[in-house]
Amino acid sequence: MSGQWPKIRDAVVGLVDERLEGAACVGRAPLFDTDPAVDEDDDATAYRLNAAARICRSCPVLSACDAVADEQGRGVLGVWAGRARGTPRRPDRSAEVGG
Repeated sequence: MSGQWPKIRDAVVGLVDERLEGAACVGRAPLFDTDPAVDEDDDATAYRLNAAARICRSCPVLSACDAVADEQGRGVLGVWAGRARGTPRRPDRSAEVGG
């Protein structure tokens, strides 16, 4: 297992971008996640994402965040620079089998 540590460490370090140091979203990941929670309806998801976008407006690294998100392309998920990106679609509940 210890042989895996350098690989994991390098992968995590690769996720960190110094341009985002001081971002207002630090420690608030669930708020910025575009994937709806299991018990969250569409209105609650929209409210949460709007709250995240409001936090972005006063973020000191807003421009850098937008640049990083653009550089990452389609792999970016969540609210970045005040915009929901890579928004997942809710599963079609009509296709669920009831019991």
